[in-house]
Amino acid sequence: MERENLSAMRDGSLSMITSSPEHYRQYLDLQADNIHCSVGNVALTMAQLQGATRIGTTSYWHGLGRYVRDDAISAGATVFVPPRNKQYRGYFMGSYYDVSQTTGKPLPEPAPLEGKGPRMEAALAALMDQSPVTVAESKEIEAPAFYDPERLTIFINPDCSHTAVFATLAAEIPLARAHDRGYNGNFKREFYALDAQSAGYMVCRRFGVACDLPDAKLVRTFYNGYDPSSRAEALELAKGTLKAALAALEEAGLSDITLCPETMGKLNQLGTLEEVLELCAMDERLLPCIDWGHLNARTLGGMSRPEDFAGAFRLMDQKLGRERLRVFHAHFSRIQYTEKGGEKKHLTFADQQYGPWFEPLAEEILRYGCTPVIICESAGTQSEDAAAMRDIYRAAAKGRKE
Repeated sequence: MERENLSAMRDGSLSMITSSPEHYRQYLDLQADNIHCSVGNVALTMAQLQGATRIGTTSYWHGLGRYVRDDAISAGATVFVPPRNKQYRGYFMGSYYDVSQTTGKPLPEPAPLEGKGPRMEAALAALMDQSPVTVAESKEIEAPAFYDPERLTIFINPDCSHTAVFATLAAEIPLARAHDRGYNGNFKREFYALDAQSAGYMVCRRFGVACDLPDAKLVRTFYNGYDPSSRAEALELAKGTLKAALAALEEAGLSDITLCPETMGKLNQLGTLEEVLELCAMDERLLPCIDWGHLNARTLGGMSRPEDFAGAFRLMDQKLGRERLRVFHAHFSRIQYTEKGGEKKHLTFADQQYGPWFEPLAEEILRYGCTPVIICESAGTQSEDAAAMRDIYRAAAKGRKE
């Protein structure tokens, strides 16, 4: 099978999954039971091995004490696999086999999470650790768990069973992640409901917690215009690119060079603050380039208050540590934006409509003792506006001393 044909099969299967409620439910089950497999390879397996349940390469099955039967060796699903020799890059065509095509040791079945035992307590604690926002108790909510976007908090009802809390929390955490601590100005619960329910269902299935299947009747509407290269895949691609760049610098004896992934201003671009910090967390030689105008534009004015800047600095401190926070790279300018696209064009400090404003940034720089490099990117008045930023910073520093 040609690589091009295999790619077309993968994309066709993904289109079927995201347009058919029945195929979507089948995908959720297969992906949850095979978390080690990529989305694309699960889609390829669905297209070639109908009814598959547990899947993997011959090496995967060998690791579990099972072997592909001789009569099935040529009947696997063709998928993309990484090369065994790490000197090679990219992916090759290989095969996945269903458990029904193998023989050997019985597969261990994890015990389901139930009741209030130590396993459930540990699982709940681990799940709460994945929350990007505060988790607090509240008896005022009707559901076992609920994400409040106004208060940036997931509330848990202590009167509900541990099982109910786990199942509901597993779907509320993805909603909180989608909101991106308020940086996603387009967040609406209903827009992300199917994704959140799907993630929660797969977590519950993985750990044997009772959970209803997501309502997939509107899957075609939710994934209208779906691109097989999803945002998550784009982030993984960016990680791979950075890893390759770092490796190339090492080989060239330039390991002292610092790379600075930048936050982006358009809504359809990879480059939220969270995403850039996640990339920078890969290696100490990566520093974030925080373009404050871009962040304000992609959040539709979400960097307009002192607490917005304070939250960004807290996040950088949490993700990267104080040492790298103090020497972050930055761009600053006021930027016009639109509700549909985010960033439209750079402005000057004469603008009084769009922002952001430099005063709250200066305060946070002083609060954390930072010494960043800040590049002014105003439209044609870089020198004048850079001088204005200098004066604002000096005035803020003087005010602190007094």
